[in-house]
Amino acid sequence: MLTANIGSNLKAKFGNIRAYTVGSETIWGGGTVVLRSDGLAYPGVEDDTDTYKQLVVGWALEKGIPGATIRVRSDGQLLRRFPGVTTAAIGKLALIKDDETVHTYAANVGKVVCGRITSILTEGLEVFVDFSDRPSRVASNLYE
Repeated sequence: MLTANIGSNLKAKFGNIRAYTVGSETIWGGGTVVLRSDGLAYPGVEDDTDTYKQLVVGWALEKGIPGATIRVRSDGQLLRRFPGVTTAAIGKLALIKDDETVHTYAANVGKVVCGRITSILTEGLEVFVDFSDRPSRVASNLYE
């Protein structure tokens, strides 16, 4: 049970942490978690054609193997890799490249939104993404 894992149901009451069943791929702690059309949790991947119909639900609190139940937090700012990032990316939507890497909107590139870039930790390498700020499932431009 979810409450057994966190020791209190207080956080679960407010909806920040939820439990999901892992699909056929291992999810690593801290990785971006999506639900696909089968209703199971998977690590986020770039999906140019929207084949998987991914919906970002948050980030994994622990490693989850196929068939297991994992806890996923839906809020907070998390450090993500973003090779080549510049300060111009601050305030723009962060889109999934893989479960620990993001990019900004570009035509014909994966468009699944995981949050908004709030700051840069290391110029050209890493950004903080606010997972609470996901205005849409699939981006159609840089901001919404």
